[in-house]
Amino acid sequence: MQKLIVGKNVIRPDIVINLPNNRHLIIDSKVTLTSYLEYIEDNSKLKDFKAEVKKRITDLANKNYQAAGDLFQPDFVLMYMPVETSVNMLYEDSDLIMQAYKSNIIIVGTASLLTTIRLVNQLLAQQKQAESVQQIVTAGSNLYETFVQFCDDLVELQKKMNDVSSKFTTTINRFKRNSK
Repeated sequence: MQKLIVGKNVIRPDIVINLPNNRHLIIDSKVTLTSYLEYIEDNSKLKDFKAEVKKRITDLANKNYQAAGDLFQPDFVLMYMPVETSVNMLYEDSDLIMQAYKSNIIIVGTASLLTTIRLVNQLLAQQKQAESVQQIVTAGSNLYETFVQFCDDLVELQKKMNDVSSKFTTTINRFKRNSK
């Protein structure tokens, strides 16, 4: 497990996935297995299970992994729950999912984890490509401005050379008239 420093606290995410271009994705596994099994045995325990999940969301948000200076990552953390049926059930509760969203947490299960990692990787690659395009545009703009200034300088130099040529011709013509 990799140690991260957030402020004065040392935190240890369950998984740090190293993505290309020195990017990272944090996954924290939050198993609420006991409360989920109690719910499976007794459907009236659904509120207890969801309350436990909400507590885990709050705990995970309080870790503030996004503030870890050692990692370059998106502004969210993946909260992994290995029981896929519990994840599917949680996504039916819009308030719970909104709480997770506002806390910058995406709840994923086994089936959606790989897809989410690939999506994040692709989005980060597109962001990198957009940054590269912006650098090219900036370099092109700078080159154009330099070229325009160079052309302006050449036009100014041509004017000065024409003035010098005109004065030179005038001076030569004076000598020619006076020498006759």
